[in-house]
Amino acid sequence: MELNKAVFKLLTQITEAVKQLEDSQYAEPLPILSQSSIGQHVRHVIEMYECLLDGYEAGIVNYELRKRQKSLETLKDAAIKRIEELINKIGNLEDKTLELELNFDEKSTDFTRLNSNFYRELAFNIEHTIHHMALLKIGLKEIGTNSIHPNFGIASSTVKFRTQCAQ
Repeated sequence: MELNKAVFKLLTQITEAVKQLEDSQYAEPLPILSQSSIGQHVRHVIEMYECLLDGYEAGIVNYELRKRQKSLETLKDAAIKRIEELINKIGNLEDKTLELELNFDEKSTDFTRLNSNFYRELAFNIEHTIHHMALLKIGLKEIGTNSIHPNFGIASSTVKFRTQCAQ
């Protein structure tokens, strides 16, 4: 399935980049990232996929219910292990109808529900991952990590467009 391949590719690229870092680099607040760390962005990506998986069985996905696990943003090996677990779980799931629970009003605790499905939410997470990878790339370059995939944080449509333009 194309979506599973995309998740595998993106999360593997994140893993390979994170492996190059020390825990101190992974957890360091960076001015260029508005004082967030590479680890915080990685944790955020992981927890969005976890919310999708947590909601899969119940049929209700709520991305606001992230656990915000400190160890995933401070210990790179914990994050790498969790990413590997996510890849294995996501690859074994089929599409199914879901409801997306959301709220964009910081003064309200009431949720709105929208119809969705697993593959739609997986596609959302792929796009969300690419967005955070673009931010991660900025942080990785700031701390001097140069050995990252050339298309790290670049949407596949942009890669295709650049390839067409180069021909």
